[in-house]
Amino acid sequence: MINKNLIGVLLVFPAFLVAFSCGTKEGPTEPSRSESITLNKSSLSLEPDAGQVNVVVNSTGDWSVSGGDKVSWITSISPSRGSAGQATVIVEYLANETENSRTAQLTFTTGSKSVSLGISQAGKKKEP
Repeated sequence: MINKNLIGVLLVFPAFLVAFSCGTKEGPTEPSRSESITLNKSSLSLEPDAGQVNVVVNSTGDWSVSGGDKVSWITSISPSRGSAGQATVIVEYLANETENSRTAQLTFTTGSKSVSLGISQAGKKKEP
């Protein structure tokens, strides 16, 4: 003869499994993308003359650039922010009228990731 307790357990256990397996489930989760930002150049060496240079930014999220406002000879960085994907940033700069070279650093950031662009501009050559 089968024990009544055993029959009860055998009947209740499947119901228990069904009840707990039918809980609310969120839809499929999208795999998380890791943050990334890269530039097509790691540094720039500029001649003393005024000009502009293009820098290509590739980012997995919204990005911004900082540091240009700390340097008087960098006159424009456009655009200074963007969204995920690829963008071309134009950096405009003044002529270096001194004989000394000068440097600047721009920092491109997305989320918690940053990449720096070192910029150096040669000084004007001394005339004999």
